[in-house]
Amino acid sequence: MSVDQDQHAPLRDNVRLLGEELGAVLREQSGERLYDTVETIRQAAVESRSDGEMELARLRGLLDPLNDDTLLEVARAFSQFLNLANIAEQHHRERLHRRHERYPGDPDTDQGLRQVLAELKHKGIAPERIRETLTPLSVELVLTAHPTEVTRRTLIRKYDQMADLLAELDHPDLNAEEHHGLRQRLRELILSAWATDEIRRERPTPVDEAKWGFAVIEQSLWRAVPRVMRDIEAELGQAGIDALPADWVPIRFASWMGGDRDGNPNVTATTTREVLLLARWMAADLYLRDVENLLADLSMHRASDELLARTGPSHEPYRVVLRGVRDRLKVTRRRMEALVEGRPVPRGKASPKAANCSTNCYCSTARCARWAWARSPTANSRTACGASTVSASPCCALTSVRNPPATPPPWTPSPVTWVWAVTANGTSARSNASCSPSWKAVGHWWTTPSTAATGATATYVRCWKPAR
Repeated sequence: MSVDQDQHAPLRDNVRLLGEELGAVLREQSGERLYDTVETIRQAAVESRSDGEMELARLRGLLDPLNDDTLLEVARAFSQFLNLANIAEQHHRERLHRRHERYPGDPDTDQGLRQVLAELKHKGIAPERIRETLTPLSVELVLTAHPTEVTRRTLIRKYDQMADLLAELDHPDLNAEEHHGLRQRLRELILSAWATDEIRRERPTPVDEAKWGFAVIEQSLWRAVPRVMRDIEAELGQAGIDALPADWVPIRFASWMGGDRDGNPNVTATTTREVLLLARWMAADLYLRDVENLLADLSMHRASDELLARTGPSHEPYRVVLRGVRDRLKVTRRRMEALVEGRPVPRGKASPKAANCSTNCYCSTARCARWAWARSPTANSRTACGASTVSASPCCALTSVRNPPATPPPWTPSPVTWVWAVTANGTSARSNASCSPSWKAVGHWWTTPSTAATGATATYVRCWKPAR
């Protein structure tokens, strides 16, 4: 099956819809006279397409009689229409991308990673080599300040909401009432955008520029990057490539915002400190939102031995761990607010390295319960933790143990059985299997800090056992 020949018809429908709603807003807010003026100019532009260009004299004849105030409103109307057309085009590109994924046989369709993996397989590249190549992959995205960015954050937010509404309007099962409600909301957003001043009246400070960058993280990257990683992992699994380590985070972030002193005298040490504190506040706030969602979702009682060792006997071990993370994140957020505003810093424990907590929960659900759910919200937290360059938890080492290299070390008898073992102060404890005297340890993987209760440390090792 192939994509419809007239694949751009939905784009034209969306542009027409947005234009109609903008026209209704112009009538309501500025009157019929302005609407008629804009419509006359638009129709003249449409008619000129067949002739190749609009006659300058005709355009001058339409614009010369207008006063400055009317000219400004006409320019704003066309600017808004172009913004709406861009929203429709971007949504249509996403629509085409999804359609091409459903119909991969269409010509000139780039299937992304799936196509790359298929070509590598066709060329005889072993899955193990692909995995070895991907494991150390590191891409660092550097966020920079953009003082020339003219679109205000409040308008970007409205445009994003309009795009979401266009996606909802694509649903074929909408009834008349639902369709009317979505169009009404769309008109409200267009009205709100029309009534918003598009121009900044004050030059943005370096802190303002940093806040714009934080908004990009909050509204886009925080969800998009984990989703891309899950797509990559799904494609690798479909291609028969072993799962990558649980702490695999190939995409990381850096920032020049608030610290780039190249030619900007307004970036001072005080500015850099404020931006860093705001960044910590934003990080704590984003983590807190995810942890709140996890608290609502992780009601299960089955957990790994490592997690139960941390919580003690509990019917909801995940929530026991996450409540502590939540409380400390709240303290961190309050402390950052106080430091930014110059108030006394509240007392209390700040947030720990959240990666250990979230990754423990992730690994426990994935290994013990094997819930497919573990690949969604916990994967987000896992990715975010890795992007913050926080150390991985013991569970990540276990993942490597349970997915050993395809080729054992040269001195290892073959075939072998791979297992993992946990030792507490040299004594086997709580393990799926331990390194018995007839087995050999193949390397030290991780040693946990001593626990407050017993003072013991746990060491994870990899073992092999010659097959009989």
